[in-house]
Amino acid sequence: MRYVLTAIGMLFALGVSAVQAAEDDPAALVLEVDGAAPPGLEEFAPIKAGEAYVLPGSTTVAFNHMGLCQTIRVKGGILIVNEKDFSNPGGEVVSTEKAECPEKIALKSEGVVGGVRLRSFKQKPKVEPAVIRWALPIRPVIFLRGKRAASVDRIKVETADGLVIDLPVSRDPVVWPAKAASLSHDTPYLVKLESKKSAKLSETWVRTAGKNVDRKSAVVFLYVD
Repeated sequence: MRYVLTAIGMLFALGVSAVQAAEDDPAALVLEVDGAAPPGLEEFAPIKAGEAYVLPGSTTVAFNHMGLCQTIRVKGGILIVNEKDFSNPGGEVVSTEKAECPEKIALKSEGVVGGVRLRSFKQKPKVEPAVIRWALPIRPVIFLRGKRAASVDRIKVETADGLVIDLPVSRDPVVWPAKAASLSHDTPYLVKLESKKSAKLSETWVRTAGKNVDRKSAVVFLYVD
């Protein structure tokens, strides 16, 4: 069975410093599997550092290596991915391509992104161009991390006109639904993290990339303290 995902990109939220990798951050993300594969090796599955997968000789796997910022395709062999490299003894490296590195953003207290307090929107949200600094891919792949990550039940994306999509947090990472429409290019969106226990945890405005930027799918790490 064949699984396909477009090239991975990055960028999600305001201008803040990237945080250090956590111990549970994956070393890679599976993009495509063509052929029989061992359990756990499937589309969007994270690969932890040091894990080994025995691939049948006819099986091809494409994955995004977080540390190398590369999309790598291998065939057969024993696939072992580490933080800064990978190996595939007995197999073949079919191709390597440059990919964008994932962005790691720290969302601190409610309404705060990297120490910058955001306004609450009790009524129809008003876009403030001054805080929209980053280009968001139109189909993000989101990893939630940090002390309050387990508390996040939903990720909502809105425009000034209302709700665009409501994503339940049921797996890691949270994947943009295949049947859902992509976000529009060069458009501001309000992204909200919500919890059943404490309602809104955090929110921030972002803007999607322009049509001249091929950044459809993206790896994003959101750290919620």
